[in-house]
Amino acid sequence: MQKYYEEKRFITTYEADFANKIKLSTFFNYMQDAASSHAENMGLGISDLKKNNLAWVLRWTKIIIKKYPGYGNEIKIKTWPKQQYKLFSIRDFIMTDADENIICRATTAWLLINTNTKKICELKSLPKEITYLDKDSGLDDLPG
Repeated sequence: MQKYYEEKRFITTYEADFANKIKLSTFFNYMQDAASSHAENMGLGISDLKKNNLAWVLRWTKIIIKKYPGYGNEIKIKTWPKQQYKLFSIRDFIMTDADENIICRATTAWLLINTNTKKICELKSLPKEITYLDKDSGLDDLPG
């Protein structure tokens, strides 16, 4: 199982705005895609959870953007499960450019729900245990 997940993307025309800079929504799309791919690799993706009537729900995101790269630029997305916090599974992200300069850092909080009852489940309901990497941090802020 991969502790970290990394992928490279190139900003396409539809992911850039009128000034040829990455759209804010593209940052979020990249994060969701990377989180989904990593969860699949961990055996905790959509297809794995569906068998147990479970699903991930994004509760909140905090993102700090240092720069907005342009159309055609390469972005590397790195993500990892950071820690369990109450009922949340915290996942962090760092995006860098081709020269490894940080573009943005982010922290997300995910809840697990039962798709039949629509109620929040404890993370121990997962079919596999998550290995958290507390020492690494995209951002340090968590909800109160």
